[in-house]
Amino acid sequence: MPVAACALMLALSTLLYSCFREESPEPVQRVAVGDRLPALSLTLDDGSTVTNEDFNGKAVLIALFSVKCGDCRKELPEVERLYRALQDRDDVLIIGISRAEGEDLVAPVWEELSLTFPYSAQQDDKVYRKFADSVVPRIFIADRQGRVVACFDDTNMPSAELLLKVVGSV
Repeated sequence: MPVAACALMLALSTLLYSCFREESPEPVQRVAVGDRLPALSLTLDDGSTVTNEDFNGKAVLIALFSVKCGDCRKELPEVERLYRALQDRDDVLIIGISRAEGEDLVAPVWEELSLTFPYSAQQDDKVYRKFADSVVPRIFIADRQGRVVACFDDTNMPSAELLLKVVGSV
């Protein structure tokens, strides 16, 4: 019994580790409201590449996540609801970006959660660290000029309705 309890505690601590302020006691968010989105070049799950040039004239939502994070697994379906509501609009781009999790980890979760919005599976945390040093989930919404108009983290995760309101106002 003690071995099972230890295994359970280890599994739970690994899950919690992936969601919370694991790298520093005072998390640093490198991108804030009013900032421009950092320079990005992302390979998406369909093999296409997206760069900041593709953001021009579009409202952009970037969801940073870890498939090991329980909060992320709750928030990703909200992003999916937004994506389904707006997927036919050419002036909105919604992308998920994993924090140091490759395709082999992300693809099964996309299938499990019935997610269809595009994602970029990142083997390391270089892209993630352009935005912050810890904490997932994180959502950044930028206007048609590439300026961030809203940021959400694990303390204020939005519903699909709130995301729609914010994206619709840019």
